[in-house]
Amino acid sequence: MKNSIAKLGKRVFILVGIIILFFLSFLLYIHFTDYQPAAKKQLFVNNSIKEAADNQTTYTMLSWNLGYCGLGKEMDFFHEGGKQVRPDKFLFQKYLKGCFAFIESMDDMDFFFFQEVDKSSKRSYYFDQSEMLSDLLVDYNSVFAYNYKVPFVPIPLFSPMGHVEAGLMTFSRAHPIE
Repeated sequence: MKNSIAKLGKRVFILVGIIILFFLSFLLYIHFTDYQPAAKKQLFVNNSIKEAADNQTTYTMLSWNLGYCGLGKEMDFFHEGGKQVRPDKFLFQKYLKGCFAFIESMDDMDFFFFQEVDKSSKRSYYFDQSEMLSDLLVDYNSVFAYNYKVPFVPIPLFSPMGHVEAGLMTFSRAHPIE
């Protein structure tokens, strides 16, 4: 009896040790893969439309946190007290089409400033939204800058967000000087 209790205790101890080792390894992994952008980073303009800004006194712009095109009214987002990380794929595609239809309808804008544009993320079903926006806004110069790039977001615990690559994207009818 004592022998079997000792064997059980040893197995539990080993199991707890493995769990602690796994957890510590995971903490080290996310620490060393944490994206830390440089204080200054050279960004490159796509499209390079050479139209200079004219001397008009009024410009139009749209500044929008796209929320990776996944946060519509039916979405029960976990950071807002809900339970989900992302909507199901059908609902996500509905949100994506709605966002892009709205952007397309704003064709008189001089500037677009977008936040939470996903490049390669589980939460947006790996749609490259930066490429899609560039394809939609072909008459604009564009710049993309990462501000969120992690191999794995472990929350929420039982349905983690997973891989996220996202950033800020700017579109301009005029060619940027710098």
